[in-house]
Formats: sequence, C-alpha cells, structure tokens
Amino acid sequence: MPSKNSVNRPKLTANLRRRAQKLGQKRARRTAQGHFALGREDALGAGKSAPLDVYFGRVGVQGSHAEGSKDGRVTSRTLSGKRLRKIERNLRYAKKRQGKEQKQAPPASAPAGPLTALRNALWSVLGDSPSAGLIIDTTGNAGTTLGGAYFP
Repeated sequence: MPSKNSVNRPKLTANLRRRAQKLGQKRARRTAQGHFALGREDALGAGKSAPLDVYFGRVGVQGSHAEGSKDGRVTSRTLSGKRLRKIERNLRYAKKRQGKEQKQAPPASAPAGPLTALRNALWSVLGDSPSAGLIIDTTGNAGTTLGGAYFP
C-alpha cells in the first residue's frame, strides 16, 4: 500500500472520505453522550439570549419582593446601559418593520385602470381570433417558397 504522501495515489477522495467518517463517528459519539443541543429549526432548540431574558423579566427566582426588581424576581444578572439601549432600539425597529409589512399588503381587489382595461380587451381579441399558422402551398411543381425544387 502506498504511503499517504505517495505520488501515485488518489489522495483527495480517500482523505476526504476518511475525514468525513471520523467526523461522523465523533458526532455520533457526542450525540449519544447528550452534548448536542436540538437543531436550530426546532422550536425547543431556538437560540436563547440571556440579556433578552433579563430585559423581559423571564429569569430569576421567585421570592420576596427585592428592591428594584420587577414582580418580586430576584436575579444576579444585570444589563449594561449600552445593551439596554440596543435592545430597545431593536424592538423599535421590529415594530416599524411590522407596520411596514401591514402597509405594503396589496388590497384584495385593486381598481382596474384604463391601461388594464385596454390590455384585457386586446388579449381577448387575440384569444378569439383563430390561429391557422403559416400555410405553404406545395401542390404545384414550381418548387417551395424557399426557391429550391420540390421532389415528393
């Protein structure tokens, strides 16, 4: 068997296959051990943001009403002023985007303008006319329309 760096050896395919096999084994081993989280497309595996949880008050331990905490939640996590402003700015942008999507929705029945009526009338005339196509008379012995002799 030639060495890995030999000249006459199909190196790329073999090395890629071996690498893919090793990565697959490693992935299977880690999955069996429970190290992999759920997929990104899975609702349970969606990305989680600790700063957003703190902002919306979804973290903390239910307990006595601590000073400065909402709804009696006690937490050691705090938000910096910069992060707080960033979250609020992104929420404003999201609200504006939702408003634009609602405005951009086309009405169910748009009134037909004169150009649309003319276009529909022309297409109806074209649709009603019979389309026979190009008919070439080749019954005579004079030849075809291309000028060459016709031999049946």
